[in-house]
Amino acid sequence: MPTLEERMVESIEDLEARLIEREDAFEISPRMSEYIEMMEKYLLSLEERVVAMEKKLREDYYPIHIITN
Repeated sequence: MPTLEERMVESIEDLEARLIEREDAFEISPRMSEYIEMMEKYLLSLEERVVAMEKKLREDYYPIHIITN
């Protein structure tokens, strides 16, 4: 599965070839192949958001150490 960055720079011909390949591999309709493509893009964008939020949490996290006697 190509990354979002790879999908941004791929040609229409490459996209169409991937859609046709998926149709043949899974024996699905062209419409279902397009739907799977859309869902893959959505999941990849969610993954990017989660990674960014995790990074932000690590940057903003200041552990509080409580020292007791």
